[in-house]
Amino acid sequence: MNHPLIESSALVMQQGGRTTLSTSPLLVRPGHIHGLIGASGSGKTTLLNCLGLLLRPTQGSVRIDGEDTTAWRESTRLQFWRDRASFVFQDYGLVPDWSVLQNVFLSDRKKAPSADLGAKLAETLRLVGLDGRQDARVSTLSGGEKQRVSIARALMKDAAYLYADEPTASLDPDNRATVIRLLRTAAERGACVVVATHDEDMIAACDETTRLVTPGSPSE
Repeated sequence: MNHPLIESSALVMQQGGRTTLSTSPLLVRPGHIHGLIGASGSGKTTLLNCLGLLLRPTQGSVRIDGEDTTAWRESTRLQFWRDRASFVFQDYGLVPDWSVLQNVFLSDRKKAPSADLGAKLAETLRLVGLDGRQDARVSTLSGGEKQRVSIARALMKDAAYLYADEPTASLDPDNRATVIRLLRTAAERGACVVVATHDEDMIAACDETTRLVTPGSPSE
């Protein structure tokens, strides 16, 4: 099995008649946290979504494991998202009325998981500091706890590709450190971890960074 790898050519995104993204070629390697950095409006989230195949660039291509995704059908993209990728959004991407367990499994299942999955879930929740909280309703959790549920979902899934959009924004220092540690854990498991961030602590934890410049502004 190939190691996960993300490669992009120079990408351009045009939306509403203006260029919102213009990048150089980029490589995201397994076992690394790759930070997308730059000023607000430089296209960090847009690039993250292109690399995660949530957006199709106007120009350029994204390769996953050496395969050009440009011509992928929607069913192939859905399979990639379901089986190989996980997303950690700034707004957590959770269902508030579901429990922690239901959100981790992305299912409204009410039954306890099998013994093997139950043991893995217990270990994952311990890792993210939510021991014994599997039945807690997400709406009752703090912001930092919700973000940790998002990352627990990625760890349970053993996602080969983890995309995180401002995962430490608005978190207190302790939760920020915990989230950074958990992203590092995912990378150490061999995942390609891509993070759009402006947080200096998160940037310092990245192995590599790509700095974006707002389209139309002078290069730094």
